[in-house]
Amino acid sequence: MKCALPLLILIFIFILSSIHSVSAIVINEVMQCGDETKEWVEIYNPSMQILNLSEWKIRDNYATDDIVCLESNCSLITNASFFIILGNSTNISLITNMSVIHFYVDDKQIGNGLADSSDSLTFFTTNYSTSMSYNSNSNCPSKSISRNPDGVENWTFCTPTPGAQNNCSQQSQQEPNIQLNYPQEVQCNENFSITLGAFNFEDGIYDVKIDILDAYDESHRVGQVWNGTKWLSTNSYVNSVLNISNGNGTATLTYKVGSFEGEAILRPRIRKTGSSSYEQFNDYPLEVQCQINQQEESEIKIVDAPSNARFGATIEVELQVYKGDTKKYAVYVYVQNSNEEKVSDKVTLHFNEKFTNYTEKVSLTLDCKNEQGTYEIVANGLDTQDTKEIELNECEESNAEGNNGNSEGITIGDFTYSFTIPSEIYLNQAFQVKVKITNNGDKDKSFRIWSYVYQGSKCYSCEDNNREANAKAIEVKQGSFSEAVLDNIVPKDSGAEVGTYKLKIKILQEDLKTPKEFTYNITLMAPESSTASQQIPQTQQTQNSISSLSSYSSNESNESYESEQFSLIEILPYVLTSVALLAAIYLIITKV
Repeated sequence: MKCALPLLILIFIFILSSIHSVSAIVINEVMQCGDETKEWVEIYNPSMQILNLSEWKIRDNYATDDIVCLESNCSLITNASFFIILGNSTNISLITNMSVIHFYVDDKQIGNGLADSSDSLTFFTTNYSTSMSYNSNSNCPSKSISRNPDGVENWTFCTPTPGAQNNCSQQSQQEPNIQLNYPQEVQCNENFSITLGAFNFEDGIYDVKIDILDAYDESHRVGQVWNGTKWLSTNSYVNSVLNISNGNGTATLTYKVGSFEGEAILRPRIRKTGSSSYEQFNDYPLEVQCQINQQEESEIKIVDAPSNARFGATIEVELQVYKGDTKKYAVYVYVQNSNEEKVSDKVTLHFNEKFTNYTEKVSLTLDCKNEQGTYEIVANGLDTQDTKEIELNECEESNAEGNNGNSEGITIGDFTYSFTIPSEIYLNQAFQVKVKITNNGDKDKSFRIWSYVYQGSKCYSCEDNNREANAKAIEVKQGSFSEAVLDNIVPKDSGAEVGTYKLKIKILQEDLKTPKEFTYNITLMAPESSTASQQIPQTQQTQNSISSLSSYSSNESNESYESEQFSLIEILPYVLTSVALLAAIYLIITKV
């Protein structure tokens, strides 16, 4: 028994050393470009321990292959830091003219054939595996994807060195690229991590966005990312999380996929913090498994809203929404009267993921009306709806349409809005709308303000049909006021005729999604020059011809008429001269 103890200790030490050596094995270099006869994978075995490759396999995204021995004994790999794995149709002389240790798989290609743009590889045995994935073809076929230096989690493009130490001396001259390390398969509603490695970038701080999308419907976003304080849609950047030093850097972020099952894609982007330009890279595959209890019918419930308010105010409405098995995704929230006429703005919410619960808060701005009564808050969509009654009182300062001139002010919440508006405007002549905002609150606020003239669904003062073309931005300090002057014009080519129109003023507060709206009646007149011409007594033919013009005749018409008048004055001397000449000739003839 005493003799057996040292032997057991030696066996235990040998096992530990074997585990240590195996755990150091990594996929070190990949040549994925070109056809299957030129693909290879390099394995790095820094401890140079004995390996029995007959127990190892290699797989890509789609297929798994066994290692076979055509020219070497798989069980006698000794003193080998590097060896390469090939498809059995590959001629080693096409890969390198050096003598390198190499092995084949039991197929003419590795896995399903390595994809040029993106794929993943795993080299594994019963109790150990090493994996990598890639996502770029920008350097095919001159460069391989290599660790720099050997064995380190730092991937870049290098000069191919199959079966030898990687050569990345020209790394700084390579194009920027990334590498994602992440689980190939995840469970819905469970957190998982993605580590992004960035290579050959300019040093600095970067923002990262890895969008998670349905592989078969890229408009369907299925993921969320944790930014350190809250969950965001994966359409959002996580700011200042990637520190690039000496051209390289890594960042690890936490993600989750909602109630979605199937194939998804990861779409990475990187931008330098503070910049709007970004680098986008090829997609990575992601498989999502999900076991959920699927209630087919959607539900909407208004869980919190005021029971009374005043017209012109802004109210908060909280919703609980469950989206069932429906392709519809929009929910509309608004306030209406008994005739189903809206008396507030309408907020639209989008819910994309099926079989998912949501909680949302929305702000609704009530119209400023001189009326009161019982109204209804409506949340409608996803083939269902919910309603809640609300009592509304008159607006503090009625903003009835047609009340033009200098308004005394409309107070809504912490702000008072005053307007200076002309009661009459003229076709093709500029006019101004003055907006004054008084801040009665205790915080500075910024606003964006614009105005336009319209009738029905058509805007007559909009440049290129842009209703915000004359928008101005102002900041209103607490306890103070600021003013904005908006320039407007109804051009002659707008198709507008003399008559009554609507002037809309919209004011969007910086922290709100929907603007406040104020509407006034305004009268459009013919150009002042045409109006003056119409006032001439109609006792002459020329005046009658002026009065026969439409009340909104264009300036070109007046110019044409004036041009004809000028032509008569010009030829009058020639007519008189001709008459005098004819008279002289007549006198001479009669004397003769």
